[in-house]
Amino acid sequence: MLKNPSGRRLISLLTLSDEPPGSRHLVGIPPEISGGPDDRRTMPSPSALIVFGGAGGVFLERVTSTGESCGDTWHLDLDEAIDQARYEYGDAIVGWREIPSEVADPFEYASSLASRKGATLV
Repeated sequence: MLKNPSGRRLISLLTLSDEPPGSRHLVGIPPEISGGPDDRRTMPSPSALIVFGGAGGVFLERVTSTGESCGDTWHLDLDEAIDQARYEYGDAIVGWREIPSEVADPFEYASSLASRKGATLV
C-alpha cells in the first residue's frame, strides 16, 4: 500500500487504449451553472500521470506528450489519488515510478519520457 510521505512524486506513462477513460475532463462552466449554452471543451488525452503532494493532500495531474496539463484532481492521500487513476485509466497505466529528486520540472520530465518511442517505466 502506498503512503503519503511529504514531497514524494510519482509518474506513470499511459498506453493508448480503445477503451474510453472512466471520466471526462472539460474546460468551461457547466450550463447548469452559467445558464447559457454548453460551450465546454474536452481536454486533451494524457500521455502520463504525475502524483505529488504532502501532508495537505495529493494532486493527480494528467499531462500531455508536450508536457501540458490536461486536468488535475485533489485527493486526501496518495492511495486515493492512485485509486482515482486506476478508475480513470485502468490497464492503460504502465506502472508507477518515483520521479528522480534532481528533476526540477515533472511536466518536462513526463513530456520527455512520453515522447520517446517505446519508453516504459517498468
